[in-house]
Amino acid sequence: MLRIQPRAGTFQVLAFLFRNKSRLGASRFVSGHGFSRAAQALPKMQALAPEASCWQLRKATRDRVGDLRELSQAIPDVQVLLAMEPEELGAKVLFLLRKRSEGSQQPFLLSNLISELWGYGYSRDLPYPENKKNGVNLALAEAWVWLVAQGLLVPVSGHGGSDGRLLSRRARRFEDETEFARYAVARMLPKEALHPRISNKAWSAFMRSEFDVAVFQAMKAVEVATREAAGLPNDLIGVKLMRKAFDPKNGPLTDTEAEESERQARSDLFAGAIGSYKNPHSHRDVQLTDPAEAVEIVMLANHLLHIIDAWARAVKPAS
Repeated sequence: MLRIQPRAGTFQVLAFLFRNKSRLGASRFVSGHGFSRAAQALPKMQALAPEASCWQLRKATRDRVGDLRELSQAIPDVQVLLAMEPEELGAKVLFLLRKRSEGSQQPFLLSNLISELWGYGYSRDLPYPENKKNGVNLALAEAWVWLVAQGLLVPVSGHGGSDGRLLSRRARRFEDETEFARYAVARMLPKEALHPRISNKAWSAFMRSEFDVAVFQAMKAVEVATREAAGLPNDLIGVKLMRKAFDPKNGPLTDTEAEESERQARSDLFAGAIGSYKNPHSHRDVQLTDPAEAVEIVMLANHLLHIIDAWARAVKPAS
């Protein structure tokens, strides 16, 4: 049994940890990060002296500053964990790291976190069945890679070599998992997939979580593009503009080779989109809080803009 002398001071305890690092579980106690964690745990460690065992020292450190074993409290069912997508598990991992890094800039290593989860080989009670260990570790690795790819974990030099990661500024700004979930949905609207008319204003508003503004900007772009392609006056707006531009009989943007019912359907499509999603936002405050719904509306505007482009190339606007 390892023992700490009674009334051991800070440096004595840290020296004790250094001398016995091989028995206490490898390198996490010899890095600056590790000593910081150990120092935070000193009150509990010293309270255990002089009869502290390796396991008690480990538990005191973990209880004081937390570790990835808390994941099993958040997700107790291993089958649920294994069924989670990388972004879902990534959210859980991110907020566990947030909890540990409050007020500090400590780097993290995936290998250390996985070792924490499984108790560094000293644990008496495993968080998950041992036969699921490889699957759990793979799921954590995928979640880790996703967090890195999203810029939520960034490299840090001088700590842990090239594998060390810090929480990014964006990662530290998330208030809760609900806000994080909205961010994940926002990634469903890639800027490069948007029409040039909306790839800046609408996309920027969306990324700021101003979903109503994003929808308005996207549909306003449809209105402007329609007016320009049809050569119609500026005082013609909204649904009336769409009905005039896509009039089934003589609209400047109507496809005269299509069936009359199809021409009417096109007119209805544009008029309905503008009437439903642009006009209300022009005249009153419309609460739009669901990012998934906003994505659908912006992508509808994106599709309409591409239709206008195609027809503008094929149909000469009326003079």
